[in-house]
Amino acid sequence: MQSRSSSSTILLILILVITAPVWLTIGGIVIGVFAGVFGALFGIFGALLGGFFALIALPFKLLFGSCDLFDGGWFHLSGRGFFILCVIVLIIAMSRRQRA
Repeated sequence: MQSRSSSSTILLILILVITAPVWLTIGGIVIGVFAGVFGALFGIFGALLGGFFALIALPFKLLFGSCDLFDGGWFHLSGRGFFILCVIVLIIAMSRRQRA
């Protein structure tokens, strides 16, 4: 009985060694698919987070022309930004005048 267990162990090891390219390939494919799905989830999360912060920064970009603090200075008003600021101030002033 001891020789039978020993021969079946040797046979199992031989089968694993001979079929190693097949099961290593299948294992690599499974791990690769899971890693790809995991990476895609992180990519989608990063894209949604970036889009959210871009929407928050959009009014400042429209008003000031730039939101980059490292482009040689702080915020600066462009011509369009100055016009938008003037329109906002006039709208607020007119709405306060009508209330009083």
